[in-house]
Amino acid sequence: MESVFYFISTAVLIAFIGGLVFYNLIPLAFTDASLRKDIRKLRTYFTRRWRILTRHTMELGGYVHDTAMAQFISPTLFHLVTGTWTQTAGAVAGTIAMNKAAGAQTSIITIPIKLMSNAVAGKGSYLKSIEIDYELTVADLTSLTPVVNLVTRGADLAVAVVAAQAFTQSPTLALSVVVDQHKLILTLTTPIWILNTQYVLVQLTAVAPATTVIQLLGAVANFTARM
Repeated sequence: MESVFYFISTAVLIAFIGGLVFYNLIPLAFTDASLRKDIRKLRTYFTRRWRILTRHTMELGGYVHDTAMAQFISPTLFHLVTGTWTQTAGAVAGTIAMNKAAGAQTSIITIPIKLMSNAVAGKGSYLKSIEIDYELTVADLTSLTPVVNLVTRGADLAVAVVAAQAFTQSPTLALSVVVDQHKLILTLTTPIWILNTQYVLVQLTAVAPATTVIQLLGAVANFTARM
């Protein structure tokens, strides 16, 4: 708002001064050569000022601080290790899923949390929670263990550094493994601003008995956007 007020007030001031000058001097300009020269200088000055003003204000934007942002992450973006996984239609018409065929296996499901990052601390995305939608059929899982990892990218010739983040979850571990539709909510104990040197991966370790079928439906990251 301050930038908009500055632009409007400056433009009005320039227009007022310019109009006042030309209103008083134009009648004399027809008879005084030196005055005509001075008017041309004034015109050049105001023209340059106007160009500078408009050039800098073309990139002015509004300030955003939205605490209710959310980003859907498609199941086709999940990284799936161990088990037979295929892209299928979801149980609900019009939806999609990644389907694990029945099998007694321990599968690692990694979800990239794709959010804007920023080189400046306290700007970009402030990750608060992740919701994971999935369905279990036929038989309960033996266990489902989530981890939220903040990964700091390695410099050239250096490896990345992975730091597990504390969180609470709903439903409980016991309820998240039963046959049913699920929305597993992982709420960070301490939300994090994501720097451009970092990214977040959520990892689920699913231990399945021989008959359990898993369908992954997607995930949603809840965050504050500031820019």
